[in-house]
Amino acid sequence: MASRSETKWAWEEENALSNQVDGGVVKLFKAEGVSQPGILSVGAPPDSTTLFAREAIQNSWDAAREWKNKNRDRNIPPFWMEINFIKLTGAKKTKFINAIGIKEHGEHLGKGKNKVELRRNVGLFSEDCLDSLDSPNVPLKIIEVVEHSSLGMPGNFEKRQSRMFYALLSLGYTIKADGSGGSYGYGKAGLIASSKVRVICAYSCFDEEENEPGVTRRFMGATYWSHHNFNKKSFTGWGRLGKKRSALNGSGESAVPFDNKEADEFAASLGLNVRSENKLEDKGTTFLIVDANLDPHDLKKAIERSWWPAMMDESEGLRVQITDYDGKKIIPSVPIDDPDLKPFVRAYELATSEQSAKQQYTKEDTERFISLPLMTPHGGAKVKLGTLGLIADPSGWSFPDVDENDSDAVSHCTLIAMIRGPRMVVQYNDYRLGQPYVRGCFVADPEVDDLLRQTEPKAHDKWDERMNESGIDPSAPKIAKRIYQLLREEIKKFKQNFVKPAPRSGEFNLPILEELSRIMKGKKPSLPIADPRTVKINFLKSPYIEPVDINSVKCLSEVSFMIDDWVWNEIPGVEEVEVKVQLSVAIDEDGHIGDARIPLKVEDKSGQLSINNDDKNRIVGEGFIRQGENIRLKIESEPYSSDWSVRFTPVAEITSPNIPRRQKNNSNG
Repeated sequence: MASRSETKWAWEEENALSNQVDGGVVKLFKAEGVSQPGILSVGAPPDSTTLFAREAIQNSWDAAREWKNKNRDRNIPPFWMEINFIKLTGAKKTKFINAIGIKEHGEHLGKGKNKVELRRNVGLFSEDCLDSLDSPNVPLKIIEVVEHSSLGMPGNFEKRQSRMFYALLSLGYTIKADGSGGSYGYGKAGLIASSKVRVICAYSCFDEEENEPGVTRRFMGATYWSHHNFNKKSFTGWGRLGKKRSALNGSGESAVPFDNKEADEFAASLGLNVRSENKLEDKGTTFLIVDANLDPHDLKKAIERSWWPAMMDESEGLRVQITDYDGKKIIPSVPIDDPDLKPFVRAYELATSEQSAKQQYTKEDTERFISLPLMTPHGGAKVKLGTLGLIADPSGWSFPDVDENDSDAVSHCTLIAMIRGPRMVVQYNDYRLGQPYVRGCFVADPEVDDLLRQTEPKAHDKWDERMNESGIDPSAPKIAKRIYQLLREEIKKFKQNFVKPAPRSGEFNLPILEELSRIMKGKKPSLPIADPRTVKINFLKSPYIEPVDINSVKCLSEVSFMIDDWVWNEIPGVEEVEVKVQLSVAIDEDGHIGDARIPLKVEDKSGQLSINNDDKNRIVGEGFIRQGENIRLKIESEPYSSDWSVRFTPVAEITSPNIPRRQKNNSNG
């Protein structure tokens, strides 16, 4: 093992003389997640991909908008991003590993028989690159996120004025302009969650500033592990890659970024393109994600779901180019050909059009523009709330053809895309108002943009009308609440144009059934109340059949498992539970499920389960789930006769610890 003086990484030691935070900051997002309601639940990207698409891109988009506003007197080129997925093997992999010093992380991880437990202790996945660093033929996956024509990360680092300090090494601070997406402190979680080994580097080029003359480029790396012991010392889990410095209070080593030529040389040693301070398009930051766990096609979908409004402006809108592991270009775009998202795009066009609020509509109109009424916050002047576009499709998705008895069917609902200044979809808010379903888009007025931003949680996925934190304008949650109320009222009024009248008594019913109904009317029987589920099961792709040949088919599906929120309240202090999952595709024999089952193949997309087949052709998986995490399984059956009917059944239970029985409401109604 190399001596401490030869190591490239500086790990922060635990020290009672300074305030310290556990380095496993990605845990802050374990309970966060962007909801994918209704039709959006079908084929939804993984949570980590959605988090990356929203948080990582939001930081870059905020920086680009701020750069543009600061330089209105300069001919700034349009901002764009490239996201490059790269596999390193052979000599290129060896060169990268030596340059970045990642083998030191394997030493800090420690040795032991239970590798899964070692990784869990520092907040890592069950598998990562650390066991295959010396295997040249095992690809090391990395991602480059490259900004072009953006602000970069200027500022004096050692005086804590640097954006690189806030972006990589701090929590909760913000030095962004009002109306931006959020704080630098939490945006890093989107990058960290996409690295199996939790290692991120940043190489930035920016304009020279008065507080640090002569500095225009900077490079630094950071590791985000939980606290751990190594070489008889205790560490917080924070690691730094840069120029070594002695830490304060006798806490061992620390590091500051490489500057200028040193930054260029270190970036080049990792295969990054060197930036020039003399080129406006080179201003910006390159983020390097080590041991990546994202899929480029999933990322395209996640970007389009969250960022299509920002892409609407052809001249100054968000532009992203993805290069997959095979070198193919994937370009996220406004999803005008996506049947699920196209209605929202049209609703946005309505909401942002120059229409009069007094425009007259007929009952047959399937589109509507609405300007919400002004609101007067307590002790303030009247403010504009925003505009709303609504869409209905009476011959299509407003009245979907759904088998109400099918437990696997999509839970349809009315959906409204909620948008403010950065033009990211904050959320697709669902309204459970029954058929007919409508789609819509609400665009907040600039007068309330910053107030709504104040109500957003870390994941920026809603406007919380209950937000009551210090520093929050007391009008902010009231405005959020009023907007949600007004949208519900407008949706109800719009829906009335398309409600189908209920059939008259007897018109579509057999007389004998009506008579039985009258006889059986009376006091409702008391229904048994089932124990509440501890594990929520969600079909990401409802089971479907795919032909194999002329006589056989196979069953496919994708399902996720997540611990229900109430469970964590019953086991305070417990960060993870052990679960057992069982999957089977059984043959339907004359209306009932028999013992015959079709063999299955299962892909654990989250990598959290130990999976085996039992003697009844059932898949049994055992593993751990932390709060906010989910397990994603993709199933594919062996081919079976196309004459058979089958049923796919997922089951899950918590095996440890014992969960106390939840108090149930025994009232009927």
